[in-house]
Amino acid sequence: MGEVENGIQLMELMGSQKADIVFLDANMPEMNGFEAAMIGHRKYPHTRFIAFTSLENQRYVNKMMVAGAEGYLTKSSDNYDLLSEIVLGNKNQFILSSGLQSCNVQFDN
Repeated sequence: MGEVENGIQLMELMGSQKADIVFLDANMPEMNGFEAAMIGHRKYPHTRFIAFTSLENQRYVNKMMVAGAEGYLTKSSDNYDLLSEIVLGNKNQFILSSGLQSCNVQFDN
């Protein structure tokens, strides 16, 4: 679909182009990935939002889940095996990089 620099540009692009899957960084300027995922999930419920970030922190994983993302991949992990789960649309579980599998993922509103 395209590449953007921040969450505001992402929302603008999504307004003009349909996306099945959006990979977004949690740490973006102007509108961070958490806010972009939350707004995007609300406005485009059929689009899957997957975090792809260098931030390896359980708190960020939980925040992204609450925002409506369906996965959290870290840039330092080998995520090749998870790509098929993402593309095939496995919505029965939250997709998590192997380095974060030990995280106690939970919703903390």
